Order: sequence, then C-alpha cells, then structure tokens
Amino acid sequence: MNMASKLNPAVISPNLDDQIKASTQPSADALIHFCREAIVAEADALTQFAQALDENIVTALRILHDATPPLIVAGIGKSGHVAKKIASTFSS
Repeated sequence: MNMASKLNPAVISPNLDDQIKASTQPSADALIHFCREAIVAEADALTQFAQALDENIVTALRILHDATPPLIVAGIGKSGHVAKKIASTFSS
C-alpha cells in the first residue's frame, strides 16, 4: 500500500466511506477500524522516516546548534504557520 492510499479514508476503510456517502451514522466498529488504520499508517510513515535518517540530520542539527541568534524562519501559508511554531519552540 503506498502513502497516498494510506492517507485516503476510502482506501483505509471502504465500509466507513460507504456509510458516510449514505449519510448514515458509521458503526462503532467501522470508526474504531478507521482510527486504528490511520494510526498504523502514521506509525509506518514515522518508521520509514526514522530508517531514512542519515548524516544529513547530523549536519542540520549542528547548523542549528552553532547558529548565532536570532534564528530566522519564514514561510507563506501553511509553511508560515509551521515557521511560527518553530520560532515559538526555539524562543522558549
């Protein structure tokens, strides 16, 4: 299963998708299944990310560690929201 299908609720739980389209209340079992599949997909993505770490992360960490304040982060749209959160984290 590829990453796109992991993030698509219809692929994760066709039964839940059918219930939503039919405007019926999803069953408890369908919701639990949907939530478990979403968590498993996220865990798989984190595992793949962890396995892909290499010396580049060390380089990035050293650059951040050695940076002279202030550290400037920027972005537009969603990237801007992420930049604000990063700036807040580094400021605390």
